[in-house]
Amino acid sequence: QQQQQQQQQLQQQWTFKYKWRPCPSCCAADDLHCREVEALVQNVLSFPNLPARIQRTLPSITADINSMASFVESMAAHFGKELTLCYIRRQPRLLNLNFDTVLDRCSSLREMLGIRDSDIPQMLRKCPQLLLVDSQTVKAAYEHIPRVVSFTPALVRGLVTKYPPVLVMSPQRLAGSVERLRQLCYTREEWTRDFEGISPGLLAYFLRDATDQLMRLEYLASTGERPEWQLREVMKPAGRSFRSKLRNFGQWEMRVKQRRAQAREAAAAAQQQAAQQAEAAAIKAELLAAEG
Repeated sequence: QQQQQQQQQLQQQWTFKYKWRPCPSCCAADDLHCREVEALVQNVLSFPNLPARIQRTLPSITADINSMASFVESMAAHFGKELTLCYIRRQPRLLNLNFDTVLDRCSSLREMLGIRDSDIPQMLRKCPQLLLVDSQTVKAAYEHIPRVVSFTPALVRGLVTKYPPVLVMSPQRLAGSVERLRQLCYTREEWTRDFEGISPGLLAYFLRDATDQLMRLEYLASTGERPEWQLREVMKPAGRSFRSKLRNFGQWEMRVKQRRAQAREAAAAAQQQAAQQAEAAAIKAELLAAEG
C-alpha cells in the first residue's frame, strides 16, 4: 500500500514528456529525477530499466532532464540505440555533454587519424571516454606516442585504432609502461628483436593489461624459464593458460604482490610519520617564538 501511495505521488508530480513504466528499478521510489532518467532510457533507448552504473553517477551529473533528453535523442538518431546505451552505460558523465560537442570531437578524431566517419562509432565503443576529453588534449596525447615508441605515423594510427584508450592515458603512465617493457625485453636477445620491431597490435595487446604482462616478463627474466619463447608467446595466452604452462608463476606472483603492497604501506607510514614530525616541529617553534 505504501508503494502504491508513492507511485501515485510520483504520477501527480510527473511533468517529464516520457512516461515511466514499472520495472525492477534501482531508483528509490521517491527519487523523481532518477525515475525521469529511467523513463528516458526506457522510451528512447528501448531498455527496460536504468543501469545501476548510471544511477550511481546521477548525483555528479549537472545537466537537467530536458538537456539529457535532447542529448540522448540526438545520440540515438546518430549512433543508434544500442551504441548510445553502450556509451553512456560505460561513461555516464557523457550525459553532461551537448550533442554539438560530440560532433566536434568526432570530427577532430576523424581529421587527426585520417579515418572514415563509419570508423568512429567502433572507436568510441572501445573508448567512449574520448568524448569527455577536449580535442587539443587528445591531439597532444596522439603526438606524444612517437616520442615513447619508434612508430611511423601509419603505425601510430594503427595503435590508436586498435587501442583507442591510449589517447586518454597519462603521458607518464604510457612512457613508464613502455620503458619498463623495453628494460625487460633487453634481458633476452629474442625479446630485444621483438621489441624493436613490435607491431601496433602487439603493443595494443600489452597496454590493455600492462601490469599483468610486465609481471609475466619479470618472472621469466628472473627465473630463466622458457628461453625459447618470443614476446608474442609470453603476452598472448590467457591468464589461466599461461599459469598452466608455468606452474610456479602463481605463487611467485603472489609473493611479489605481497612484497610490493608491504613496501607501499611502509612508504605511506613513513610519509605520515614525517608529516607528523614536521607538524610537531612547527608547533614547537611557534611556542618558543611566543615565549621569547
